Amino acid sequence: MKKQNGFSLVELMMVLAVIAIIATIAVPSYQNSMMKASRHEAMVTLLDIMRAQEDYYASNFEYTTTLSYIGYTGTVTAGGDRYVITASKCDGGEDLDQCIKLTANAQTGKTIDGKLELDSRGTRKRGGVPGWSI
Repeated sequence: MKKQNGFSLVELMMVLAVIAIIATIAVPSYQNSMMKASRHEAMVTLLDIMRAQEDYYASNFEYTTTLSYIGYTGTVTAGGDRYVITASKCDGGEDLDQCIKLTANAQTGKTIDGKLELDSRGTRKRGGVPGWSI
């Protein structure tokens, strides 16, 4: 009788089990890396918008909540559309000639991250907690 070449069912099941274990470890790590990269891009975008706000302030002696006045049109997004960026008055009801707050709101279903905040005084928050630790 001739010897058959190929894989046995047990060998195939072992290979599938190893692949499943590797995927269980790799997929969450990849998702975490993508979230950190998106967060970093949102932070960079917030800093860039704040720089534009400071330029606007130097010319007009006030900040603006209308981002199109500083060169951003439509809905301003960052991090692969995972964040939507808005501008508003700072907490405490101060006028726009004193302070502006930029907020990057995490979009539902795209990231589990909280919102990122930056104001013209340099205060940074992530999810309501001071600081922008990655």
